[in-house]
Amino acid sequence: MFHLALESIAKTGSLAIFSDGEVLWHRAIGDSGRTAAEFAVVLDQALRWLESQQQQLSFVSVAAGPGSFTGLRVGITTCKTLAYALKIPVMPVGTMIAIACNAAIASEHEPASDSPGNAWQATHRFQVGVNAYRGQVFRATFTGAELQRPEIKGRSATICSRSEWDALVNQAVADQETVCADAAILPKGDLPPGVSEIPKLLAIGVGMIAFRKLSSQSAAADHPSLGLQVAQENELLIDPMKLTADYIKRSAAEEKADSR
Repeated sequence: MFHLALESIAKTGSLAIFSDGEVLWHRAIGDSGRTAAEFAVVLDQALRWLESQQQQLSFVSVAAGPGSFTGLRVGITTCKTLAYALKIPVMPVGTMIAIACNAAIASEHEPASDSPGNAWQATHRFQVGVNAYRGQVFRATFTGAELQRPEIKGRSATICSRSEWDALVNQAVADQETVCADAAILPKGDLPPGVSEIPKLLAIGVGMIAFRKLSSQSAAADHPSLGLQVAQENELLIDPMKLTADYIKRSAAEEKADSR
């Protein structure tokens, strides 16, 4: 079963094509600062690659938030348009658990001396942060067990102050937890072991969480071919026109309008 994962939670974005849990094709986009313009071009490349493999997409997964308002709109609109045109369902994936999954995958390739421990241990904790601007941070905590068997509905982020986030990072480092966040909200200079920036290929984390959620549905149905059907019945896979972004907080413009 092939599916396309995409995200644009910030000024950049990425896409990845999966066959079940295996990444077959991926691209990072937006380094030139023109993510919206590049998305269509790279998406066309992805679809042409699929055609060359004589394969079709079964569904599309997308990072649904939180993230930047403009970035999320680009990713959500792209996902809805593609899925609607292909007549396939979509799976929204929380940004925060996708970041944690990417961090866990990356840690498997680190030297043992630089790793805070086995990132896939059930009790190992991941602290994830996304810059919410105006002195705020979107944050969430996950365990290795939650990344291996993500909940159907997932967990959203909470908002904390920058000072609260800084204290959380310091404590996480002391406790040998994994921290993955925007560069703007990480310590300056050399990062301590277990601390990393959000990777450019976040779509890999999005797709991996989507695959694991779908796998849980296939297992419940006792047959892989019934996984898609059960996932749609449980609203894990939804009609593309029902897809919405999880902004968590109001934009600066909305807050300004409310204060008038």
